[in-house]
Parts: sequence; structure tokens; C-alpha cells
Amino acid sequence: MRITRSLIERALAALRRALERWAKAAPLWMLISCVPTLDAGLSTITAPRVLAVRVEPAEVGPGEAVSLVTLVASSNGAAPVPRVWRCDARRTLSESASVSQRCTGDRDAAALAFVGEGERVRANIPANACELFGPNPPEPEPGEPAGRPVDPDPTGGYFVPFRVAIEGGADAFAEVRVRCPLAGAPPSEVVAFNRADRGNENTEIAAVELRSGGELRPIEGDLFRVRTGETVQLSLRWPSCPAVDRCGDGVCGPDDERSCSADCATVERCRGAERYVFFDRATRAVIVRRESMRAAFYQSAGTLKYERVGRAEADTSAFVQNDWTAPAQPGEQRLWFVLRDDRGGASWVTLRAMVER
Repeated sequence: MRITRSLIERALAALRRALERWAKAAPLWMLISCVPTLDAGLSTITAPRVLAVRVEPAEVGPGEAVSLVTLVASSNGAAPVPRVWRCDARRTLSESASVSQRCTGDRDAAALAFVGEGERVRANIPANACELFGPNPPEPEPGEPAGRPVDPDPTGGYFVPFRVAIEGGADAFAEVRVRCPLAGAPPSEVVAFNRADRGNENTEIAAVELRSGGELRPIEGDLFRVRTGETVQLSLRWPSCPAVDRCGDGVCGPDDERSCSADCATVERCRGAERYVFFDRATRAVIVRRESMRAAFYQSAGTLKYERVGRAEADTSAFVQNDWTAPAQPGEQRLWFVLRDDRGGASWVTLRAMVER
């Protein structure tokens, strides 16, 4: 091919446009490269920060409504009010980040729908969520080639992104898991999946325990006492989920028949590491997996041994442990523990530590 001056100029112009797009997105790269990222960053809270968003219910269908409950941490206890937008922009084929650039940086009025402000807000999921963010073939954007379906996350899920902003702190992105049709599976496996799918449930922190001086005891209320410089072990526990489904165990699991009215009349689910159905594309079959769990720890002062700890899906233990060393100065400190499963469920606990000499 003959290289002409006009070809070189067009190539340089395209490169400049690409660099401009990258420069505009770069300040938020760490935020949007992997969603959810609400537990990313240092564990010590020095400025207001969004730590988590709990979606109730944890999984919904297109066109349904959810409540978004936001946890905002502040070192002085006075947390700013969060404001929430829903991102309605689908990623273009040239975007590699998990959220469209139209929903990051300066707010694009056409891409972001304002939901409301407050610790708890109500939001509607778009009726076309499975076309925008899921496996259904989307309508092409103006000036863009025909889009392709969105790939599911490692658990087989699809998510609608929401942007959360607070005064004095960085914006964060949360995701609402949306129930979309199973794509790319044989008809028999689609039937098996739909029969066993129970949706997702939020996690629950059943207990927080403190080990000090060899004694392990539950923390009653939201206050515990430690000595300056003392290291204590903190245990976070969640409900144990059945390893095998049995009618009458109080949980509607993937192997329960819908006829088990004792468990499945109201589709009660476990609030720990749930078992769920998953279409394995390697074997082309529906299998049952267990959620992995992770806990993020935050503090106003002191030293945490780990920022995050968790349990892989093969690990059935229903607790994690971490060490916290109190600061050398007396006074009241705050700690925040956020528990998540890998399908988007979340819960948290906020504690006060009275540090004494």
C-alpha cells in the first residue's frame, strides 16, 4: 500500500483522539477498571469515603425496582449525604473498562439518570437492561457498528452500574445484579437452569467476636474497649449454608423442588455462602457452585493486619479473622467491616472502640 501524506495525517489525528480519550479517563482508571471497587484503597479512613452499597433485593429482573443503601465512612463521624445516578450508557466496542466513559468524569446528562440522595434511595432498573448490559443483542449506537452481547462475570451474572457521589470524597461505582436469560446453552440446560435458579441473596454478619488475652467473646452492641497499643483478634461470622438441600432445612436451595413448600413457598435463601446454579461453558452443562466470600476492614486509626480476607468457594468455613492494633493515644475510634459474596450481596457492621490507657 502506498503511504501518502493524507494517510499519515489521518493516522496521527486518530492517535490524538485516542490519547485525549485516555487522558480524560485516566484519573478514574483505578476506580472503573474492575467493578465493584468499593473496597479498593487503603484501610484507614482519612476523608469521607463510600465503602459499600447494599442492593435490596440483591438480584432483580429488568423493569423492577430496588433500594440502594449506601455506607459512607468518615473519620469524624459526620458522613456526607450520598447522591446516586444510574448509568444508562452501554460500553462501546472500543472501551475496555467495565463502565462506559460517558458515565465517568464529567457527568453526561444523556447517560446518567439521577436517582436521588440519601442513605437509602429507590431506583428502577431499565426495561432494556439485558440489551444494555446483558446477553441480549443490543441496538447499535448512532455512528457505531452493531454491538455484541455483554459477557457474563465469572459467576454468570450481569450488572447495571450506578454512580455514587459524596461531598469531599471520590465518586464510586456500585452494581445491581440483573436477571437475564441464559444465553448460549442447549435448551435442556436452559430448562434445568431456570428450574434450579433461586436468584441472589445479600450476606448477613451473624456475629463479631473479639479475642483479647486469650478469651473469645461476642461484641455486644457496637462498643468494645481496648488498651492503647493493644492487639486484639476480630472474628467476623456469617450463617452456614446447607451443603446438601433437604426439604425442611429452612433454605430453598438449587436442588430443592419447588413443591417443598416448607422451604420454597417464599423462596427463603441462605445469607452466607450460597450454593447457586451456573452454566459451565466448557462442559456445556449446568452445575452447582458455592459463592466465595470476602471481608474488607476499615479503621479511623490504628493498624490492621489485613485490609481484606476471604474464603474461596471450596472453603466451607463461615468466618474470617483479622488483627487490629489500637493506636497509642486514648480516645474513641471507629471500625467498619464489610462482608460481600462474589455475586454482589453485601452487609456491614460499624463498631466503636474505646481506647483506654
